[in-house]
Amino acid sequence: MKRIGKNIIVQFLLLSGIVRLRRYLKQRNSVTIFIFHDPAPSDFNAFLHALNVRYNFVGMEEVIRAKKGGKLHKLPKYAAVITFDDGHKQNFDLVDSIVELQAPTTIYACSDIVNTQRHFWSNYPLPKPQMEAIKSLPNAEMLEKLAAVGYDKQKNYPERQALTLAEMQDMEQTGLISFESHTCFHPILTQLPDEESAAEIADSKKHLETLLDKTISGFAYPNGDYSQREIDYVKAANYDYAVTVEHGQVTTQSDDYKLPRICLNDFGSVSENLVKACGIWNYIKL
Repeated sequence: MKRIGKNIIVQFLLLSGIVRLRRYLKQRNSVTIFIFHDPAPSDFNAFLHALNVRYNFVGMEEVIRAKKGGKLHKLPKYAAVITFDDGHKQNFDLVDSIVELQAPTTIYACSDIVNTQRHFWSNYPLPKPQMEAIKSLPNAEMLEKLAAVGYDKQKNYPERQALTLAEMQDMEQTGLISFESHTCFHPILTQLPDEESAAEIADSKKHLETLLDKTISGFAYPNGDYSQREIDYVKAANYDYAVTVEHGQVTTQSDDYKLPRICLNDFGSVSENLVKACGIWNYIKL
């Protein structure tokens, strides 16, 4: 019943013109950064086609260069950036869609999980309320809870969950896909001691630069959690910018180390994600 009610509201928002009006008022003269994680290729293709009709895709590097140079206004109207967090292996299957629509894409990868058989802790089969609860624990305690269901952050499992180096290199060869940092192991940074939080931020940059033989300039806060301490560590590690999961658009007033992104649903319908994309979802709490 709840799902039916949500679908009715989604369709009302689309057909009423509210989504179109919101897009015009808030996104016409700003940059919207969208975030995915691990969508199925067919779903992502449908999402990307729908976004392509309504937005103009630009690259993250282009946005940062324009913002720092005071030239955001020169970007296309309805500018949008496609981003992914983590570096899941299925991201490789999205390349055809990205190339087809020429959509510059940035993947914020966990440096010590990609190119290994290690697993993402967030993939472990805990009920959602329990998973949310352990996120508030100090990192050592969270890892103890996860160990009880078979997770070991250093273990190489038979089945990989992340991209390989060869896949990452092939993706970069398109000229459309780039990789930036998302820490080493995806901890909740605010639940780490000072030294460990700083190391996750700085070491992931070094590890990715070694792995990919390129300069890493962008950072994404895992789970969207950060404090002024993490901002200071990101700056100290010589990143040029950082992205959050806080709601909004990038404007000239945006903080370079707190850039907002809009989360889209990997498993949602095209209609649901179009409502989310315009930014209204956060206010109606469907």
